[in-house]
Amino acid sequence: MLTTILASLLFSQTFAFGTGNGDENGNGEKDPKTDSIKVETVFEMTHVDDLEQIEVLVSGQFNDYASVSITNLRGSELNVEFINSGENKLIFDVSDLTEGAYFLVLNMEDEIRIKRFSI
Repeated sequence: MLTTILASLLFSQTFAFGTGNGDENGNGEKDPKTDSIKVETVFEMTHVDDLEQIEVLVSGQFNDYASVSITNLRGSELNVEFINSGENKLIFDVSDLTEGAYFLVLNMEDEIRIKRFSI
């Protein structure tokens, strides 16, 4: 009897927690036990030398104060652009920056992502 109860508990726990892939059931479909799907944040940068530009592609779910900025090594913001939820394409003019290392910073409510580039 105890074995039957333990087997039932283990069996029900296996299905209660799904496959361990977050909100998906392993088939790329939404898990019926939850009604939220995690949206992946994309943060890509392209340095266009001949145009002296940094092109940035950012997409995901963002709050009202999410931003992308260029900072120097000391952390001073040199250029800031606020972004909206969805897909954002930004172009930063870097022609006025002196040679050296800089950071492209994606600042979100619960996370900060940083990419380094040089001029």
